[in-house]
Amino acid sequence: MLGADFEVLTTGDVTYITPQTNFINPAYPGSAEKVVSFAFNFSDTGTYDLYARVRVGSGTYNDDSFFAGNSLGEKSPVSGSDWLLINGIVPVGFTGPDEVVTGGGKCRNTCLEMDKYIRIPGWHDTGYIYGRFG
Repeated sequence: MLGADFEVLTTGDVTYITPQTNFINPAYPGSAEKVVSFAFNFSDTGTYDLYARVRVGSGTYNDDSFFAGNSLGEKSPVSGSDWLLINGIVPVGFTGPDEVVTGGGKCRNTCLEMDKYIRIPGWHDTGYIYGRFG
């Protein structure tokens, strides 16, 4: 489900979503319009990690934050205890096709305006996760 604040764009062969406006609240999305949710099935019980394909735009550290639910299930867009603020991802991530996504990655400040992969949690040695995942 895609909140009304997001638009779907395509660059080359990559289709992605991006918000049309900046954040409403620095601790949680603030409105259902600022939330994207996915439905999926796990093939087995166990512990799973969340990975994201992200892009930091030309705004560098003013363009590198998003929220993630702190666990699976429905979240209130106005409840800070439901969300993690993922911030400071400019210097983290993996871009190579054969790289294994672990920890912070090798980007440092060189991966701007390009797709990269991060593991949430997992890169917090260089960025910030506000809250607890799981």
